[in-house]
Amino acid sequence: MEDDDEDVVFGVTTTINITEKKDMSCIKQIITFLMDKCQRFGTNETVKIFENLLSRDKDCANNVGFILSERFVNIPVQISAPLYENLCTEMRAANEKQQKFLFDHYIIICKTYKAECKRGKKTTTTDVYSNPEEDLFDQEALASFEYSVAGEADSGLDGNWDSEEEGMKPFRQIGRAHV
Repeated sequence: MEDDDEDVVFGVTTTINITEKKDMSCIKQIITFLMDKCQRFGTNETVKIFENLLSRDKDCANNVGFILSERFVNIPVQISAPLYENLCTEMRAANEKQQKFLFDHYIIICKTYKAECKRGKKTTTTDVYSNPEEDLFDQEALASFEYSVAGEADSGLDGNWDSEEEGMKPFRQIGRAHV
């Protein structure tokens, strides 16, 4: 890789308008996936919130953006700020062109791990975000739920780090934030 190569991609962040595109088959699949997971792992209150938010009712006033954010492993978290700043700039420009990127709510799927630490008879669990900036979405989430993906994991990130002392169990957390 040359130092002057400006086309190198280290991460991508985008938002899909799932309200505007709700009749597309791929968006229907995303909504079905989100609702299936919510019904299986969310509380009754969370299910009601997500049902209202993802309603396909033509009169539904919610404008929902689905955030996708990925970067290569070991790329520093500092790249996330320019990615999100660029996303905001692009969304403002799209709105000026009368495209629909002004959202009332956002949904994001965060990669998390449950770190278990055993000290004698006491076990503590801590949430660790694969992308630390996603912790901010969790803090702002008005409704969220999580589920284990331990059976689906194919990465070394879910292994035991300190032999028998600590284990990292992979989860996904789906959160909804109101703007």
